[in-house]
Order: sequence, then structure tokens, then C-alpha cells
Amino acid sequence: YVKLSDFSLGCLEAEPAGSRIGHGTVGYMAPETVTDNILTHRSDLFALGVIAYQLLSGRHPFISSDDSDPVRINGRIREEAPEPLEQLRPDLNSATTGLIEALLSKKPDDRPQTAWEVCRRLSESGATYPYQRALHPRHLIEVERSYEENIEAVFSLSGSQRLSLDNTCEKSSFFLRLIGEANFRKGSLEYQNNGRFAYRAGVYMPHCLRRAMLEDFHFAALTEKRQIIDQALVGGPDHLRALEIYESDSCGRFCAPLSDLILTMLRPATVRRRSAWLAPLAEEKEQLSLATRLYVQGGNLEGAERCAYQAAVALDKEHEGATAVRLMGTVIELAEMKGCVFDMRQLLMTRGDILKHMGDTDRALASYQKVVDVYRDRKPEPFLAEAYKAIGDLYKMKQNFKAGIESLNRALDIYREVEDELKISNTLNNIGNLYWVAGDYQSATSKYREALRIQKRLKSWPDVASTVSNIGAVQGVIGRFKRAIYLYEIALRLMREIGEQIEIGRALNNFGYIHNIAGHNSEAVACLKESLEINRRVGSQKEVLYNLENLTSMMITAGQLSKSVGYIREGIALAESLSDKPHRGAFLVNMGNVVRRLGRFQAAREAYDEAGAICGEVDDEILRELLAIARAGFRLQLGDIETTHVQALEALQMAEKANNKPNQLDALLLLTRVVDDPQLVEKARALTVDLGIQREQTLIESNVLETTFRSGRQDEAIKICKSVTPSIEAMRNDIELPRLYNLLAELRISQAAPDEAMAYLQRAGNFAESAGLQPEIITNLTLRGRVHVLQKDFEQGYACYRQALEAAKEITIGIENRSDRRIYQSQRSLLRLVEEIKRMATVMGGTKKAGA
Repeated sequence: YVKLSDFSLGCLEAEPAGSRIGHGTVGYMAPETVTDNILTHRSDLFALGVIAYQLLSGRHPFISSDDSDPVRINGRIREEAPEPLEQLRPDLNSATTGLIEALLSKKPDDRPQTAWEVCRRLSESGATYPYQRALHPRHLIEVERSYEENIEAVFSLSGSQRLSLDNTCEKSSFFLRLIGEANFRKGSLEYQNNGRFAYRAGVYMPHCLRRAMLEDFHFAALTEKRQIIDQALVGGPDHLRALEIYESDSCGRFCAPLSDLILTMLRPATVRRRSAWLAPLAEEKEQLSLATRLYVQGGNLEGAERCAYQAAVALDKEHEGATAVRLMGTVIELAEMKGCVFDMRQLLMTRGDILKHMGDTDRALASYQKVVDVYRDRKPEPFLAEAYKAIGDLYKMKQNFKAGIESLNRALDIYREVEDELKISNTLNNIGNLYWVAGDYQSATSKYREALRIQKRLKSWPDVASTVSNIGAVQGVIGRFKRAIYLYEIALRLMREIGEQIEIGRALNNFGYIHNIAGHNSEAVACLKESLEINRRVGSQKEVLYNLENLTSMMITAGQLSKSVGYIREGIALAESLSDKPHRGAFLVNMGNVVRRLGRFQAAREAYDEAGAICGEVDDEILRELLAIARAGFRLQLGDIETTHVQALEALQMAEKANNKPNQLDALLLLTRVVDDPQLVEKARALTVDLGIQREQTLIESNVLETTFRSGRQDEAIKICKSVTPSIEAMRNDIELPRLYNLLAELRISQAAPDEAMAYLQRAGNFAESAGLQPEIITNLTLRGRVHVLQKDFEQGYACYRQALEAAKEITIGIENRSDRRIYQSQRSLLRLVEEIKRMATVMGGTKKAGA
């Protein structure tokens, strides 16, 4: 590492301001120093920016080789901006160049506030200087701040660590600083990449404090000692008070962390005996989490399992899934020690269910698999079948369809052995669902029909309605939309007669999907809105979350962008409250897609970056694919064709690896717009046939039309246009319609058919205006201008061009990233627009002179 230091111009704190002739080195003094002799730490940061600029570019930002006059140099520092570093070093990331640009700001307030902020921003930009090693807690803990503010700003703590720190420091910032330093010197506290300190294990208590506390305990009365011990066993004074054992609270006069210290010194027999006495009291007071812990400490496995199950169910309802999992883990560990894991199979299933709800599929699978393992050398029973069904459902989430079907077939064999026909039919439905998602629609339909025959014989009408709904979904996917809609109407009628609100909601959700792939976007949104209202009344929050995700995706397709924003925000908030990071990431991607289509590129970039941070925290391939596709679409709308090609190819490879056909198709829709590659087109066509999706078939053919037209193959484009135009005009309320109508209009303009072109432009403009599609509006205005010029209406043409340019400027102003702004401004269409405006101004000026 290069280390620089220079103290030759350093001033004493009390040194008078006028005692020096100079206040710095020419070329390195900040503007305020040059102008007003003002010296602050931000002046030093300006000098740091100058040095950094030199190191990275090889040239001084204000001194040239042929001009070393101090007056001119100081004038440039005050008034001129240096050549952008990103132009000299395009290989540097924008975070680095942005930091140096900020350091060289003329106004002190526009620079980073502190050198600490510079270190943080350097770290975020990828620099590896190990400044973290030199950090002590005392550098970040401010005694003037409250204890809570310091904890929030400086530490990343688990629940037990926070409780221990609260007790040890007695919620004092002064003690927090002392304890932090002691733990840092011992090596138990280390600085993390998230900008906070974290404990490697528990909070270390300094020896002097330990000795003082033990001395207090030694001289305490016997009743006080018992109370301190019980407080240590239950985990704090609040838990002990809830049990209402002691009439008076005599622990208040003792140091708060004394009970934590005593717990480490108690004999195991004492812990077991007192915990066994306290546990039933906690259960009686319905302190179930506490009772579980005490039963575990007392070695009572039966009591621990009973309380852990009840506590976990309650905690899961309150969205405290992680706490429930930890609690059940202590009981399962005790059962493993005692060799009684089979008795904990219900707890293992419950833990797996909660982990699945949390999106932690790997740990959920391990929990379910442990249930399967404990049945080795035992006779299979329905509970084992439930475990196999749960595993099959997890494999569906992980898109491992072969393993999922295999697991569900094992469950099916068990139900057939015990002759549970209703469970057989339900499992057949689950197997059908997996075949459906895997794209084997014939096998899916076969399983559904087998399930339907059983359900009709049993007269289980709710199950009949659900299965008919599933068959309808398959019919829709293979393109038999009339049949699908007919089946869904039957299913919904049955469900409404029965009054099964949750099933009605699910059927409406699927019905919306069928309308969507049939191209009936408004009907799809209507179904999903009704489904959402039902789920808000009677469904779980998870059902609402899934509903919101489907609804917002379809509203975007239908061009209802502004209306979708409220639902997306609701989805983000709900996912956050449920600690569901994958869904939160998906909603952020949708938000980015919405604001991108509205022309708000900076907001889109921020939403995608936030989703990208979530991708780094969770293992979710589908989310990564969605984000990769969205980012490629972002580059396309900026006009960055080369990067679009690269990113869309990467997204396609990710989706192919996961065998995710819908995401493969979305990536191909981008690729076939930017490259003229017959192989990619054929692959996309095959996927649309395989998935039975009419809308995407039209989009692929439109992309072929666009690439053919852009490459100058006019005659071939006209032939393609004749075949694809009826499909485009059959589309209803689709976000892609303005772009497609603009394309048809541009083709008509090239054929010198202005009236036909204007008809398409009016339809495109109306939809684009109602949806707020700013990029499409700019294209539409530009093409209208060309039509007016073709019709010799120069003034109207010039007016349209100016409107288009103003709209483009508005988008440009909102792009904060300089590289993105430059790419957007360099689009061929915008450069041609500027040239056309200049040409039109000349033409109109000449016309007026001739008229005069």
C-alpha cells in the first residue's frame, strides 16, 4: 500500500491565522483557501482529491506541462473543472470517479463531510486498503449520543448479545465505550464490511467488573442469592417478574450483568433442579418460549417439545420465524443427545414449514429429510407421506422437478398402502402441478384427471373444483383458451356455491394467468384484483404476497404503470414485515421496470441495485434471472445496445441452466431486438410454441420485423409486416403496443404513406400518453414530425420535434450517472432528432425570408 504524509505546512491549533505567508502548495490548495485563506479538514480533502486524480490519470487536474504560473493555476482551481477522470480512465468504476469528482468540488459542503466518509466510499468502490484494522470502537462511539443511537450506529448484534450488552453497560454510552474497547483488545469484537462492529461470540466482561460483581454476590443474603440464580436461569429480571415468584425485587441493588456471570458458574445439577421447578410455572403463566428453555435446561424433553410447538406456532403468526426456529432447535438438539429424535418428528416438520415460509429452502429440506431419516427401519405411516409431500413441494420451489416427482410418488405409495383415497387424489394433484411447471402438460392432465375421478366418486366438491381449475390452467397454457375459460367458469361457480373463499381466491389468481397468456390483459388484472381482495379478508399474508406479485406483473404488462406503484409498495412493505427477501427483491425489480418505462432511469437503477444487494444475501436463482433480464432491458432503453446484448446473453444462460423457460423467453425477446440472429429467433419461436403463449409469438415476429427493417432489407420487411400486422392489431391493452404501432408507422413513412403512418401514430400516442411511457412518447413525437414534414407542414413538424427534444431533455436531467447520461444522449435517434431540428430551423428561416 502507498502511504503519504506531509506535515511541513501543519499549523498548531493556537497558531494565529496570519502567522504564515502561505497556506499551502500551489495547485493543491482548495478554492476557499486560495480566495479567503480558509483552512479546514475539507481543504485537506480537496488536496487528497488532487493527489488521487494525479495517481490515477498521470496528470495534474489544474497544472499543465507548459503553464506553471501560480496566478493562472489558482484561477483554474477557483473557476474551472478538470477534464473528467472517467474520460481519461474509462476502466475505472463510477463509484471511484464519482468520489474523486466530489473531493474536487469547488464548494466545501459538496465534498465528503469527513475522511471517514472517504474511507467508506473507497471501500464501497472496491478499494482494499485495510483501514478497518485500525478502527477502534472509541472512534465511532460518541458519548454525547444516546446509548440506543450508538448501538444502532456502531454494532451488529444478535438478540442475546444485545441483552447481555444492555445488562453489562446498564444502557450507558460511557460504559459501552469501555466495554467495547475491552472486547476489541481481547479480539472478540471485529469490524465488518457493513460498517459496524460485531461480536464473534458473547460479550466479554472485564476482570475488574467480574471481581466486583462476585464480591457483591458473596455478601448477599441467601434469599437474594436464590433470586439472582433464578434470574440467571430465566434470562433476566423481566422474565422473573412475569413468573410472580418473589414478593419483592431485591436484585435491583446489584450490578445488572451479575446474573449472566453467575449462570456460567452454577453446577449442572443446580441448573437442572431449579429449571425443572421453574418450567411448569412458566408454562402455567403461558410464557411458552421461556418454559421451553427451562424444560430444556431441566432435561424434560416431553415438556420442552410441547411448549416449543405451541410457542413456534404463535411466533410464526407474529412473523418471528427465526426466533421460532432457534427455539425448536434447542429442543431437537436435546432429543439428539438423548437419542429420541423420532419423538420430535412433528417439531421437525413444523421447523421445516417455518423455514420454507421464510424462504430458507436448504435448511427446510434438511429438516424434512431428518423426518424421513428417523423412519428408517420403521413401518411407513401417513406422517412420513406428509414429509415426502413437503419435500416434493420444496423441490418444486427449487425447480428440481425430477426429484420432486420422485418424492411425491413415494408419498403416493404410502397413501395407497393405507387406502386414504382423498390423500391419494390430493397427491396426484401435486404431481400434476410439478409436471405442469416442468412443461409436461400431457402427464399433468393425466394426473389431474385421475385425481378428478376419485374426487367425483367421493363427492368431495371443493377438491373437484380445485382440480377442474388445474385442468383449465393446462388447457390455457397449451393455447386452448376457450376451453380453459369454460373450465374456470365451472370451477368458480362450484367454489362460490360451496363458499370456499380461499379456493375462490386461488382460482381467480390462476384465471388471471390464463387471461394474461391469452392476451386479455384487462381481464387478467380484474381477476387478480378480486383475488387480492378475497385474500386480504380471509387469506394468509403469504397468499396476499403471492397475489400482489402476480397482480403487479400483469398490471405492468397491461400498461397500468402508475396504478401498479401502490401495489408494488404494499408488496415491498409486506415482504419486509415477513422477512421475505426473495419477494422483496422481486417487487423491487418490478418497481425498477415501472419507473424505467416511465423514463425515470435513475430511480430504476436504484431499485435494481437494491434488488441486487438482496441477491447477494439470498440463494434465489429466479430472482437473479429476473434482475439480469431487467438490467438488460434498462441498458436497451438507455440505447446501450452492446451491453444489452452481453447482459441478455448472460440472463439467457442463467435461465437455461435452471431450465426456466419463461425467463429464457424474456431474455430472447431482448436479444432478438438487438441482433439479427436466425438461430435465436428459432429458439424463441420454439419456446413460444412450447409454452403456448400467443402474445410473445407476436413480439418475436415484431422483433424480426424491426431488425430486418433496421438492416435496410426493405422488401423483406414489407412482407413480414403484412403477416405480423393482424397479430399486432389483435393485441389489447398491452404495454408493447405503442412501440409496435410506432414501428409500423415508421415502416409506412419509409413507403411514403403518411396517412397510414399517422393513423398508427395516433393509436400509439394515445396509449403511450395514458400509460406515461416517456421513451415511446419521444419516438412517437419524432415520427409525427417526420410525417408532417413529408406533408410539407414544416411548422407542425418542427413543433413535434421540439416537443420530443424537450421530453428527452427532461429524461436526461433525471439521469445522475454521467456514463448513463452520455450513452442516452448519444443514441442515434436523438442525434438525428437534433440534426433534424437544426435543418428544419434553416428551412423555416429560408421560407419566411422568401415570403417576405
